[in-house]
Amino acid sequence: MDSNPYEKSYRDARERLILRGKDVGQATYLDGIRYCAVEGMLLSDRNIFEEAWSEEIADAILQEHSVMGDQSIAIARSFSCTECERLLLAYSFSNETYREVLHLKIETGALRPLLSDELIAALQKKCEIAREALFDHEKTHSALTGTATSAAI
Repeated sequence: MDSNPYEKSYRDARERLILRGKDVGQATYLDGIRYCAVEGMLLSDRNIFEEAWSEEIADAILQEHSVMGDQSIAIARSFSCTECERLLLAYSFSNETYREVLHLKIETGALRPLLSDELIAALQKKCEIAREALFDHEKTHSALTGTATSAAI
C-alpha cells in the first residue's frame, strides 16, 4: 500500500485518464500549485480527480487530504511508535476501501445494487472513526513532547 493516500489517488486518476485514451502529460508546478496537461489543457489536482472519476470523489479526496495532510503521516513515522503505525495503517486501509467502493458505486450505478448508500455511509463512518483514533493517539505524543499535532490544527 502506498504510504501517501493522496498521491496514490493522484497517480490512479492520471492512470485512469491514460486508460481512457487521454493524452496525459507530466505534472508541473506553477506558483506552487501542481498542474497536469490533459489533452493540452492544464488541470489542477481537483480537475484531474473530477475528470477521472467525479466531483463527489474529488471532494472526498481533497477533504480527506485537508484534514489529514502530510503532517499526520510524518508525526506517526517520527515517533517510530507501533501503535501510530497500526492506527495509520487501519485508517489508510479504511479510507482506501471507502474511496474504492464510492468509485464503484459512481461508475456502475444501478448495475451494482449491493453498493447501497447505507454501505457507503457505514464505510465513511468507519473511516472517520479510524481517523479519530489516530488523532487521539497522536495527542498522547503531543502531551509527552509539548508539540501540536495535526488534530489540534
